Amino acid sequence: MTVDSLVVGELQTNCYIISSDAEAVIIDPGAEPQQILDILKSKGLNLKYIINTHGHFDHVEANNELAKATRAIICVHKQDRGWVNAQKDLEEGEDLNLKEIKLKVIHTPGHTPGSISILVENSLFTGDLIFEGSVGRTDLPGGSWEDLNESLKRISSLPDSIRIYPGHGPKTSIGDEKKNNPFLKNLVR
Repeated sequence: MTVDSLVVGELQTNCYIISSDAEAVIIDPGAEPQQILDILKSKGLNLKYIINTHGHFDHVEANNELAKATRAIICVHKQDRGWVNAQKDLEEGEDLNLKEIKLKVIHTPGHTPGSISILVENSLFTGDLIFEGSVGRTDLPGGSWEDLNESLKRISSLPDSIRIYPGHGPKTSIGDEKKNNPFLKNLVR
């Protein structure tokens, strides 16, 4: 598995291209579709899925152009379907296959009702659930502090070695966040 990341759009959203052999999925193509297409072309990748961790504009804006250019399937959790023109609704525990790797859908609501994280091998793509030293907002429509806390408890039970690829900012790990993130430290006492 290879993970390429780029920062796109006004809100500096992390967009991830996960590839295995010549197949790829994109997580959170928030903007700049041509830049994303150029990377796919330069690496000879066939885009299979476009996965949105949630429906906010800064994570979905390039969806339609990428789908049109590649015929990839746009995916989002069914509870965020109102924000995204998707062809596939994702559900808790569902696996998406990419050659020999599996992408497992974990429903992690709080930032939005349909927020998801994607677990791939030793990596967790969290969208706006958690960031290095912080967590996602809950004051936007559909946000819930109680749901976010439950989702944080859930991911904190994963091994400390799991790498976190957040929707904004630098990569981190479950272990580092348990030690340094005040929102997680308060949960795991």
